[in-house]
Order: sequence, then C-alpha cells, then structure tokens
Amino acid sequence: PVAPARGGGPTTTPEIPALPSRFHVQVGSFDDLGSAETRVAELRAHGYAVTLVEGPPYRIWVGGYLDRSTAERLAANLTAAGFDVTLSPR
Repeated sequence: PVAPARGGGPTTTPEIPALPSRFHVQVGSFDDLGSAETRVAELRAHGYAVTLVEGPPYRIWVGGYLDRSTAERLAANLTAAGFDVTLSPR
C-alpha cells in the first residue's frame, strides 16, 4: 500500500482579484453619537438597512452597490424622503 502524501511543502495562496468599487450613500456625519443614533433610527423606520461607522465623526451609510446607477437611485429615494445625502465610493 502507498502512504498518503504528507503536507509540509510550500503552499501558495491563489491571488484574489480586487473587487470593483462599491458605492454607498452617506446620510449624515455627526460629532455626537446620540445624534447619529437618532438618524439611524429614522432611516430604519423607513425600512433602510443602515451602517453606523464609528467616529467621531460618526458616519451613516445606506447601501453598498457595485454600480453607481443603483446607488444614485437610492440617493434619489432618500432625498425624496427628506434626507440630505452624499454619494461616495467605498
């Protein structure tokens, strides 16, 4: 019988291609955590999935899209709902 080959030789990690830029919509930047949490609650009440980026400044992001046009549609919807937004690449 043949013994199974043992590891221990050099291994290589396959190179992973970089992901394309993602876009998010920023719906606020606050120095005060309480104000940021209030905005997060407002957005969640409207049904949006929200990311609160630790700070200060505490930034609030909605979305994470591979293409700009989808992020722009989200930005338009948020603007129509009364939010001030900024579209940014991640």
